[in-house]
Amino acid sequence: MIENFQYEKEIFDGLPHEVIQFSFTIKDYKFAGHYKDGEIKWFQPLPGTITEELVREEVEEVVLKKLRPYLS
Repeated sequence: MIENFQYEKEIFDGLPHEVIQFSFTIKDYKFAGHYKDGEIKWFQPLPGTITEELVREEVEEVVLKKLRPYLS
């Protein structure tokens, strides 16, 4: 499902508004977003808006599993 997952970087590292930036591809579509406090904020496009096959909640589950090693 998810290909080329990349943990990009921590933005505002050590500050209260620190977020983790990530990106990946699914079927030649590139997706990216920020993760903070258990919540994903998506850049455009959002999973689920490209095709009906991509269910946003399912994609978020996979992203959270891939981010787990980077979370302290």
